Amino acid sequence: MSEREPRWQVRGDVAWTGSGDRFVAMALATPEKQPLVLEGPAALIWQTLSEGPLAETDVVAQVAELAGIEPGVITDDVAAFLRQLEDAKLASCG
Repeated sequence: MSEREPRWQVRGDVAWTGSGDRFVAMALATPEKQPLVLEGPAALIWQTLSEGPLAETDVVAQVAELAGIEPGVITDDVAAFLRQLEDAKLASCG
């Protein structure tokens, strides 16, 4: 990981609960939106983000390890999902 690589994290204005293979998150900045249920691979990504700011490559590596697969298999999918979380105001990168 490059020291300059932006880091992903759960936004501070997000309420969330859960553990293991199921999480529920709600962006408090947009209370008109419904809470988002995160299961399966989405839960693995959320669990990883909840552990603190991480570079995208580190998120991919940790999720791949948790899932028992090679990082290259999931790189594009994880990147796309991180951007969906950002668009939903649940995660930020900076």
